[in-house]
Amino acid sequence: MIQHANQYSTDPPVMQSEALQTTYDVLQSLKKLAAAYQFSSFAVLCLPIDGHDAEERLIVLSNWGRVRVEEFERHCVASGSNCLSFFRDRTAPFLFRSSFDIAGEASAIDSDNMPPAGQWGLCIPTATASGDRQYVVFSKGARSLDEEEIASLAYRTALTFEILQRLLDYEEDKVSLITVREMECLRWTANGKTSSEIATILSLSEHTVNHYLNRAAAKLGASNRTHAVAKAFRQKLID
Repeated sequence: MIQHANQYSTDPPVMQSEALQTTYDVLQSLKKLAAAYQFSSFAVLCLPIDGHDAEERLIVLSNWGRVRVEEFERHCVASGSNCLSFFRDRTAPFLFRSSFDIAGEASAIDSDNMPPAGQWGLCIPTATASGDRQYVVFSKGARSLDEEEIASLAYRTALTFEILQRLLDYEEDKVSLITVREMECLRWTANGKTSSEIATILSLSEHTVNHYLNRAAAKLGASNRTHAVAKAFRQKLID
């Protein structure tokens, strides 16, 4: 086991779970996990039980960046990428050869054709309470992992995934409470309108518009209206 992974594995089993209060905290935690085992990329991949709806997100959380995520999802749906079928029936953690972040492709490891550095991947299957298949996929790995390392990373990943699911469920509950007026204000803000302009459009006072936007931001867990609009786009509340 590499020294970095050894240092990380001596942390308490909860792995700072008490500090994971937001999805951003989970993102940072998964980044640290990936780095500890010499992976430079990770994603939480969702595969619904009944197949993929083009309107649903495949990538729940990742360190790829928005443009790369959109390209990957288009590739998977439009061009028959093998990664969806490759992961779907797996129930235990497994290593794979990966150009996952590049072309949305993955393949089993052949003992006669071991992956070069940078193409090792590890998939850890999980599931949501509703039964949807989800997979935490680490990729762009520098090397293989032994059984002990795989078990250790899978355990820590499972703990982090449980926290992520609770946070996403909580955020979904809050989002469902966004009112029609709050959503209207968000949409007009996304279109570049100021509070004063939105007030005129909706026949409201500027104070009321600001109140709606502040409440929408709070429900989305956003720090300001710009952040709220960005989160609303990501969650496909507005387009």
